[in-house]
Amino acid sequence: MKDAYRSPELYKLVQKKRYENDGKEVTDRTFSGTRMSHTTGLAVDINLINLKTGDEVEMWNKAD
Repeated sequence: MKDAYRSPELYKLVQKKRYENDGKEVTDRTFSGTRMSHTTGLAVDINLINLKTGDEVEMWNKAD
């Protein structure tokens, strides 16, 4: 598990930074700043790790 609980304030900060870095259109496709599912404690992020290298396995390409 990579992370779980996020406060509403953190969601807003992340959304603001993503708008600055990636633009509103790209951010809104991949980030839900209104649903905020991680504030409930019922959602977590699971990331795959390559057991040989210890590196995180990328599941999507930011350019997509």
